[in-house]
Amino acid sequence: MTSTKAIRVPAQKQYLLYEAVLDFIQERKPGVLVIEGEIAAGKSTLANELSSRVISMDDFYLPADRQPLDVCKEPGSHMDLARFQEEVLRSLHRETLTYQAFDCRKQEYTDKRLLSGECTLIEGNYAMMSCLGDYFDEAIFLEVSPELQKIRLQQRNGWDGYRRFSTRWIPASERYFAAEFVRERCGMRFIIE
Repeated sequence: MTSTKAIRVPAQKQYLLYEAVLDFIQERKPGVLVIEGEIAAGKSTLANELSSRVISMDDFYLPADRQPLDVCKEPGSHMDLARFQEEVLRSLHRETLTYQAFDCRKQEYTDKRLLSGECTLIEGNYAMMSCLGDYFDEAIFLEVSPELQKIRLQQRNGWDGYRRFSTRWIPASERYFAAEFVRERCGMRFIIE
């Protein structure tokens, strides 16, 4: 396991996070960087600020009718990891990458096409499942204070959405992080407060 350096970042100075990650990318020069982290920590926002070649793990949720009844019991059981391997990992180093992105709200697939870039960012939880192998060069982990997480989830999903996340998805993510040693496998950790 790697020794993970942690950097604290005030939420109102988010630019410090971008600068630190850009420095990390320039220093390490990863071809593939995974951004994992707690729910509402800003994984998608960070990835989209840093690169035009972003693959979101949210695109690989299983349709609701194919998910197990207790999706939170087994880490990643609600994800279509076989499709991620087939459509993304096998084509990761091609100049143009095309895959089917699943929209959870609409419960439908759409085509996604990404052009080449210096660094491919794969953002979202379950990107470091051991069954996927070590396809990435580097990984970073974003943590968020419980207070800020609550505010962000309520703004993004409303009160009912926040309750659903706090009782279902946050505990599921924490089980995944522990089972797969995600925090420990990341080269750098950022704590957003």
